[in-house]
Amino acid sequence: MKLLHFSILLFVLLLSCSHPDRQVFQEMRQLEYLRDTNPDKFVSWLNSDREQIRARAVATLGRIQDSTTIAWVANALNDPSPLVRNEAAFAIGQFFNPAAEQPTLDALDLEKNPTIITRLIESIGKVGTQKSFNRMLDFIESLNPEYEKAVMITSGLMAYRGHSPIRNAPYIGVVLNKTPHPEVRWRAAYALYRIASPQTVKDLFKALNHEDALTRVFALKGLRMVASVILSRDKSGKPKHALTEEARGIIWSDSCYNRLKVLVQDSSWFVRMEVQHFLNTLNSLTLWPLIARGIGDDHPYVKEAGLEAASNFKSQQSRLVLLGTASQDKNWQLRGKALVALTRNYPAEAMNFIRSNIHRYRFPENYFFIKALGALPGEEATDLLLQLADSPDTAQVTTVMEVLTQREGVPTSFYLKKLETGDRALVTLIAQYLGALREKQAVPLLMRIYRKFRAPRDIEPMEAIIAALGYIGDSRAVSFLEQELNNEFPSIRTKAHKALKMITGKDYPVEKRPPKLVTRIDFPPVAPEERPQVKFHTTRGDFVLELRPDKAPVTVANFLYLVKKQFYRNIYFHRVIPGFVVQAGDPRGDGWGGPGYTIPCEYNDLFFERGVVGMATAGKDTGGSQFFITQLPQPHLNGRYTAFGKVISGMNVIDHLEPYDQILNAEIVSNR
Repeated sequence: MKLLHFSILLFVLLLSCSHPDRQVFQEMRQLEYLRDTNPDKFVSWLNSDREQIRARAVATLGRIQDSTTIAWVANALNDPSPLVRNEAAFAIGQFFNPAAEQPTLDALDLEKNPTIITRLIESIGKVGTQKSFNRMLDFIESLNPEYEKAVMITSGLMAYRGHSPIRNAPYIGVVLNKTPHPEVRWRAAYALYRIASPQTVKDLFKALNHEDALTRVFALKGLRMVASVILSRDKSGKPKHALTEEARGIIWSDSCYNRLKVLVQDSSWFVRMEVQHFLNTLNSLTLWPLIARGIGDDHPYVKEAGLEAASNFKSQQSRLVLLGTASQDKNWQLRGKALVALTRNYPAEAMNFIRSNIHRYRFPENYFFIKALGALPGEEATDLLLQLADSPDTAQVTTVMEVLTQREGVPTSFYLKKLETGDRALVTLIAQYLGALREKQAVPLLMRIYRKFRAPRDIEPMEAIIAALGYIGDSRAVSFLEQELNNEFPSIRTKAHKALKMITGKDYPVEKRPPKLVTRIDFPPVAPEERPQVKFHTTRGDFVLELRPDKAPVTVANFLYLVKKQFYRNIYFHRVIPGFVVQAGDPRGDGWGGPGYTIPCEYNDLFFERGVVGMATAGKDTGGSQFFITQLPQPHLNGRYTAFGKVISGMNVIDHLEPYDQILNAEIVSNR
């Protein structure tokens, strides 16, 4: 650990050696990576007579995200320096805490700088509640494109967070269909999509005619969400929500059908895919001709969405399409997805197909067989899954375990045997499962396996074991958990405290310890002004990323370090969610692997638009080698994940990646 502390000092010195305030910035960087809000230091910096020091201190607090410092950042919103207020306007949102709402609103009332006002509006999306609705309305009607762009995303994010500004929806609808600015328009469609109110149907339907594809796709998403809301029913079969006549008339009108007939041939694949998702939600056999167009589409994501929509129906045409695709398509991923869809209404057919074919394939080509078995009831499906779990292929076993833990009828002895392997993924999944079952037989083994792990690398299984012991409630775990109250890692101490309270009913004191470095940062630094480019060669083609060390210095330095080590050679894209993200970087191939260390999150103001690359995590400061690339804008990821680059060529390759397509190699092609 002393070596790593030295590495912090060396790293931050190299980053800031040419700056007149380098010693202060060096200390700030050290505290940032330690997640330490040392009051003596920060109060001094926040009151410095140098605006650069005050601004950097506020930005650092926003990255540390300790809610006890909200007042410090709020105070900086009144700083005489625009530089400081601008940093504070972003940092206040990074707490993601409603306690930051009122100071943000107060700052909006006083601020005159348009750039800072825009940032404050964006922060309301992260911290705002119903209290902010009226204030946001002022910016919806502002006729200022930058304010309108910000407030539309903010309205959508507030709805996403459970504070839906429904009363503002009509005004957003007016902007959606009257603004001359495409960047405002698609954001307005995004806002209405997240708000998902039946009163927005008319405006969303009009937006299907706009020329920009992002507006069309978010309008379709909005219509799908509204349809899902108004068509849902309670246990008695009655609609949960009153369906307005206007909404009913629009969704089931000839005009809507005719518009969908045009959109199934749209030039953008993500619009055509979203049409199929909408048809899937409407779930009417009268729409089969449109679904059939999706099934015949050239783009695999559109075809998959069409197959999913077809799986709603128990009809001969649906059965033949699903069986035919599952047995004959040249794309094994598409065959697998058709098989999963077949399980919905034709479980016997699916089981027969699996029985005849499953032993022909090895992982990952049996991935969808495993998923299909997980969706099928009965002992035969369980027995086949248990056979597949008896494999030396770790990724296959983890995939099986993910579906087995959702089933009944698996003996506890099976899970206890798998626990003995000490595999971090299996232990995490099984501990969660046995904890939910309150399985007291597992207590001694869980405590013994725990000792094999080391934080922070194995923080997930360690936390899962402690949580399971709390749920099981066996007094034999008390002394073990009491020892973990002294663990050097705060999250472990917090979990142990909670588990002990569940078992004993007592409130144990949680010891506050000096912060400890839990991430690695000792990579060769990259100059902030550089824009390194990395080319990935995949089984679908090549794409190039341009990286941003000015926004995420450690993340970029780590990424380049891994590329130089050939870490990404022959690694899979193990996670593909069409229209959302593609994800790779796990040497295990099941989503549970990494480089053997973690790096700090470096939250920044890069927007997760289409083609942005971010660091995948399982919680704060748990990134390493797994990265994702967005296929559509994902505003809800802004400030929550480290964005560190963007695709600058080969986006068409990203748009066609399927689960378990492979990275053949990666190389640095430019370091300008």
